Amino acid sequence: ARIEIGPNSAATLELSDGTRVSLPAATKLQVRRLRTFARSGLTDTMIGIDRGGADSAVAPKGGGVGRYEISTPLMVTGVRGTRYRVSADDGGSRSEVIEGKVGVGAGARPGSATQVAAGYGVGVSTAGRLSKPTALLPAPVVAALPQPISSRAVTVRWQAVPGAAGYRAGVARDAALTEWVATTESASPEAVFDDLPDGDLFLAVSALSPQRLAGRNGVQPFKVWRNPPAPFSLMPAPDAVEHGGEVAFRWAAVQDASGYELALAADPEFSQRAETRRENGVEAVRTLAVGQWWWRLRSFDARNQPGPWGDTLKVTVQPAPPVPAPVDNGEELRVRWPADAGAAAATGYVLQMASDPAFSGDVVTFHTTESALSIPRPAPGTYFVRVARATGTDVPLASAFSAPQRIDLQSVLRDGQGAVIMTGGAKKGVQLGAQ
Repeated sequence: ARIEIGPNSAATLELSDGTRVSLPAATKLQVRRLRTFARSGLTDTMIGIDRGGADSAVAPKGGGVGRYEISTPLMVTGVRGTRYRVSADDGGSRSEVIEGKVGVGAGARPGSATQVAAGYGVGVSTAGRLSKPTALLPAPVVAALPQPISSRAVTVRWQAVPGAAGYRAGVARDAALTEWVATTESASPEAVFDDLPDGDLFLAVSALSPQRLAGRNGVQPFKVWRNPPAPFSLMPAPDAVEHGGEVAFRWAAVQDASGYELALAADPEFSQRAETRRENGVEAVRTLAVGQWWWRLRSFDARNQPGPWGDTLKVTVQPAPPVPAPVDNGEELRVRWPADAGAAAATGYVLQMASDPAFSGDVVTFHTTESALSIPRPAPGTYFVRVARATGTDVPLASAFSAPQRIDLQSVLRDGQGAVIMTGGAKKGVQLGAQ
């Protein structure tokens, strides 16, 4: 059987004896032999890697194996129960031993294998020469991550390792690091992971030697909690100043959300004069005393389970002036979204607005370094907006954008004093739709 792992993908093979073979992105291999002896239960496994790598945890239950062999075009490895890695590329083949001992031979001669102990690695050059065992680089010290992570993208960092030519970072679902969901390489001690799944995850980072031997893993557990997403806030704007006791709040409607919670407090920790109320629509009005207030939003899914809170925003309430300040002056639309955890401010964001959810025509693109954008208020009608992290290109790929959210803008009328009157009911708002 032939197996090929695409880019931005990963797979794990589990054998009958519990052996797990984790395959990173861009790996191409052939399972040449896979059988189990009926009486003993021992396995006979031969895997050939043409390109990419494999991380093997062999016979973790301690029952032993008949044979477990991984080969590349330049190298053969054979074990009797251990944990090790194998990789192959245009520069040669490599094997790093994490636990136990591995026999490594150049070419197709496993009988002349060199025994490599835990904590060491070897390589085979394109000329077929087997290197001497080299001590693996130590595990990097990985910086703690915010808990939980609720943003789409997260930047991870670690301390530099002396002698490292680069780093390999990955995210796995299990502490044994056999179920990878994302892997990447970096020349500097940081990496960015995008669109990780919800749940308990494990970040693993290893240093790469100049010979591209991967060292021991530095591991940091963390939790991702993104769904249902917090709605985009529309008003009031961050650090807005409102006059009078009544403050109007508006936000986007998240697809399949059963409701929302709007939390208010007199301090950013939400410990003083805090109030949280459930809302079924996308608008709410609160009567607030003069002073500074902080507010945030979250969604509830169809099972009535809450998602993470969105960004904490501040609003200042001042005494009412002789003429009440308008809530919407009819000239500007402001859209805000949660900021990425740890993302560099220099990367910024890209917001697109279109008249259809497929963004097939009349698309307007905006660039901003903040997690909010004010634009001239469009004519009344239905619009769709989506946001992506800036990638250095003018417009990121469609897959990099969030799901579109719908904005219904009502007609704007003014009373005799110039104050804005916005037509439409309380259920008018923004609809988040997965496209």
